[in-house]
Amino acid sequence: MITGCSLKAENPDYPAIYEDLSLRSGGDPPSGAETDITLEYPELAGFIGLFRNIKRDDVAEQVREIYAGSLYFSDTLKTLYDNEALAAYLEETAQRITFNRVTVHQVIPAGGDYFLRWSMKTGFDVFGKSIETHSIGMSQLRLDDSGKVIFHQDFWDNTEGLFRHLPVLGYFISRTRDRF
Repeated sequence: MITGCSLKAENPDYPAIYEDLSLRSGGDPPSGAETDITLEYPELAGFIGLFRNIKRDDVAEQVREIYAGSLYFSDTLKTLYDNEALAAYLEETAQRITFNRVTVHQVIPAGGDYFLRWSMKTGFDVFGKSIETHSIGMSQLRLDDSGKVIFHQDFWDNTEGLFRHLPVLGYFISRTRDRF
């Protein structure tokens, strides 16, 4: 049985802890084999390929191919409603990071939606310091009749996955969490 869900700074790799506890408590092992996932769900291959490594020269072009012109996108940091705004946002994101690797572990179809369970490793530099984060999350996707993404909502803890690692802000977040 899993009890006490409080993880403090002493356990910074909460995604690894999550996966270990999930397996020990009877969960299915993550496949980690994205090629198998894209074979089973070929309609998601473009999406998975884009986010597998967003640090690429053709990000904007890929967004235009994968997402519909009018859409809903929220990654918990930003909410956008059109393809061009999303292309610009992801292109800027790709330029700001040193690397990004998303691994899709599981796809759960539900009605017309897909829920993708994933883990993400991202690197970036802040004030000359290299930072690497590791986070877990899920994305809810909906495709239109032509197979383009019209709805994309991410669910992840951006405090642990990003903000906790930033100078000054990270200190206050850690202090606040340690008090509870």
